Amino acid sequence: MMMLAQAALSPEKAAQQFFQLFMSNQFAPSFECFSKKSQKHFLEWAFNHLKAQHPKAIEASGLSTKEVHIMFKRNDPSLIQSFWKHFYFNSGAGEIYQFGYFEPDEINGNQATVAVRLEYPNGQKGSVKLTMIKEGSQWKFGYLESGLDF
Repeated sequence: MMMLAQAALSPEKAAQQFFQLFMSNQFAPSFECFSKKSQKHFLEWAFNHLKAQHPKAIEASGLSTKEVHIMFKRNDPSLIQSFWKHFYFNSGAGEIYQFGYFEPDEINGNQATVAVRLEYPNGQKGSVKLTMIKEGSQWKFGYLESGLDF
């Protein structure tokens, strides 16, 4: 059986895919949608959070951000309760997913800006700009690069 190569997503489609995966509780592939810079920051945040919650266990186990990355890949329940819950409430992901329309804004080399137009049922409107980083052949969500709260 021959497999066809999947075409790389445009920046706006890659951004939209992140929110679709995240809101579908597909956390492992969601994490892989982040840029390397954002992943590194989130790994450190998760490690420090776990260390603050369970200092003796973390010290005894020798846990590092390398193991935390494996935990992200395996959808570890402790990360769902800590990191992903924190992410949901601080990122506005629910609003972006539910009310957002993703549109291309600007591409400059390996960096792109996606404009998300927010249209609420009560008629209010808003917007947010997301920075996308091209890593290899794929556009990744530069969460930190976008200057969003965490």
